[in-house]
Amino acid sequence: MKELDASRQNTNVLDDLDDARVAPLSQSDIAAVRAVEQVAYGDAPDLVTDTTSSSARFAEFEAGRAQLGAPNLCLKYENDGRILGYVIAGESEYTKKDGTLPPGTRYIHVADFAVSDKNSLAGGRVALTLVKRFLSLYKSAYVDNGTQTPIVFISRETTSRRLLHSMLPVLQSDHGMAFTMTEDAFTVGNDKMYQTVLTLNSSAAPKT
Repeated sequence: MKELDASRQNTNVLDDLDDARVAPLSQSDIAAVRAVEQVAYGDAPDLVTDTTSSSARFAEFEAGRAQLGAPNLCLKYENDGRILGYVIAGESEYTKKDGTLPPGTRYIHVADFAVSDKNSLAGGRVALTLVKRFLSLYKSAYVDNGTQTPIVFISRETTSRRLLHSMLPVLQSDHGMAFTMTEDAFTVGNDKMYQTVLTLNSSAAPKT
């Protein structure tokens, strides 16, 4: 029993340490974000976003956040001054007429998500910590206020999609949320990609 208690204590210490390493992303971090992305997608250069695009997307989310009073969903995981993972996301308006969402729908656009060491246990902890913080912020800003704002993102079959499918059931349970997931597959270079929409189940949203 003592060994089990010690194991739980160690896990809690690691969780607290991981959580303390997550902070809001800033414009000055974009160059470091680019470096993480190049490592994460070193085997798939077609998926790497140029620095200008990342910077423009971040600036767009920042402007929207200031205008709407929306939460900052752009995050970084940093250890000893080095960024090991990040999320660039924010509230936006869906303008495409592709059937994914009705035009004009407010949604959370996860534009970019990557960790530098995706194939290791440490990289998995970084990814898990970022997703947990992201969902916690999403819940407090939207779900707890009775707003069923969908989340839209692109995932890679061999990495982020696999990670999402393994983590989401546990994270949903931890945060008291349940999503309906819809996916549309497409290819970029040699990679199979998915546009994924997470829609909060109405029964999971608090009544206002």
